[in-house]
Amino acid sequence: MSGEGRRGAEAKAKPGRRDELRKLWDAHLRPRAERNPAHELYLYCYDDAEPNTVRLIEVYADRDSLQANAGADWFADYIRESAPLLDGAPEFATAIPVWAKGFEL
Repeated sequence: MSGEGRRGAEAKAKPGRRDELRKLWDAHLRPRAERNPAHELYLYCYDDAEPNTVRLIEVYADRDSLQANAGADWFADYIRESAPLLDGAPEFATAIPVWAKGFEL
């Protein structure tokens, strides 16, 4: 794994709607991540302390693949479709891992 493109995201669902957000993600984004060889690692996590928060960690083979997904029409469609379930806009950030267990940098 090269991990040249990395992104994290946090989304807050409206109270009680986190599972609906997950179903939408399962239907639209999960299949794309499963089929995309450039997606080297993808973690979809429920925040343990905040019952309406979802955290994502994505590692791509290269930055171009990350940017292609982030700018894709289908991703924009997903963001629009998920908006009624969200309590505000998702926050995205990129980071450079400097150490990892179970993931080769």
